[in-house]
Amino acid sequence: MKQLLRSTAAVFTAILLTFMPLVTVSAQATDADTVFTTQLTGDDVVLGDSGELMFASDSYDFIVNDPYQEEFIWVWSTYSSFELILVDGPTTAEEYMDSTLSNMVTFYDAWEVLDQVADEDTAWFVGEGEIDGNLLLVYFEYEVDVFGDIDFAYMQFSDEIDLFPDMQLAQRELTVGGLSVPLNPDKPAISDATGMPFDDEEATPTEAATTQTTSRTSRTSRTSTNTGDNNQSETSTPSSETTTRTSRTSRSSSNTEGQSTESRDANLSETSGTLPGTSTGASRTSRTTTPTEEATVETDELGGWGAYGLGENGTWVSPTFDTSVAWDTSLWEFPFDYESAIIVSDEGWDSLTLQTADGLGYVFITIEDVGETTPASALAYWQTDEYLSTVGPDPVVLDTAKTRDSASIVYSTVNRADEEIVVILDASFQDDGTVIYTQLTAAPETIAVVYANYVSGVDVDGAPLNLTWDVEDIELLQP
Repeated sequence: MKQLLRSTAAVFTAILLTFMPLVTVSAQATDADTVFTTQLTGDDVVLGDSGELMFASDSYDFIVNDPYQEEFIWVWSTYSSFELILVDGPTTAEEYMDSTLSNMVTFYDAWEVLDQVADEDTAWFVGEGEIDGNLLLVYFEYEVDVFGDIDFAYMQFSDEIDLFPDMQLAQRELTVGGLSVPLNPDKPAISDATGMPFDDEEATPTEAATTQTTSRTSRTSRTSTNTGDNNQSETSTPSSETTTRTSRTSRSSSNTEGQSTESRDANLSETSGTLPGTSTGASRTSRTTTPTEEATVETDELGGWGAYGLGENGTWVSPTFDTSVAWDTSLWEFPFDYESAIIVSDEGWDSLTLQTADGLGYVFITIEDVGETTPASALAYWQTDEYLSTVGPDPVVLDTAKTRDSASIVYSTVNRADEEIVVILDASFQDDGTVIYTQLTAAPETIAVVYANYVSGVDVDGAPLNLTWDVEDIELLQP
């Protein structure tokens, strides 16, 4: 997937360069770097220490088109791309935004502005674009004279469900010249325009940027010399980022990350698709429930997750269904720093994420009313093209099975790190009228161990789930 994103950005850059009378390209940071010094201002772009962000070295550009100079710095996360643009030239925020919007209309197959606000000094918009059948939200923010007489623009390209989580990720980890970016997102207005909820308590700018991001303008400690108001160059262009429609909170399909230890945190976040047992395939993108303000005080040893059923010593009780889950803490861990580790959906289902203590795999446990779903209907749906198209590139069904009160499908696919993974999706139908879905993911060589650790190390209501497979069956199901 990352290769797809980079290729698309490269195509867009090539389109852009055909309109430039003069172009100079400077060396960008490598993918492994966490700091890059801008050519235009000499300020440092810092990615933080979490490892969730990386520079896109092959998408960097420095463009000269007299009287303008523009520096385009690209940063990737697992789900979104960020474009940081430094602008030296006579323009206003409104003019630059209008030029950018014009480019959006030109580039995307379909484009709709959801909201926009502008004056001479600041401007922002949020819109939805479609390209090659993929939909994504685009957020743009512009402010003049952020770095002396150099203007700054921030753009983010995300699936709708990832817009706010990744905006908050950027504000926690990403700084330009010590400023946390984006500089001044009007989150309530963006939420109203997109229909996506946000948790304002999650946004925690880095310590270096805190003092400069509390007010509406970021220019509190910088020289402000407003540039002129000549027409904006047509070179101000947004990204062509075309991420596939993935969701942090849809738990049932498995376009999931691989099992290398260094990518485990990203792996926990990458899920997509539709509700596994429903014949209609209802999307699980309704709401990510995160701790309330009262539960996120520093003294809360559970990090606020106690408000959503997490207990001590490896226990969780589903708030909606009162189903209890307990795990062996020597085998399984709760990922406290994953913002969707527990979901209490307004569509009537609860979900818990666990990761193995050794980083070799993870599991999503989802509880919901059974409705009209049966083992046969769940298994039939999982084998449809509609469902398999959501689970990752070129999925291969390794085996399926069902009993009177369970159903399961095992398949392999390739994750966004180009690593092969095996997914076991199982539905266990309970006497109380609920169905419990378990989705285990690991590399082919470790999936049997992860499954065995789940069978022996996780209990539901005091007993192991009635899962469909024996451990020996999984050992034989290699791609």
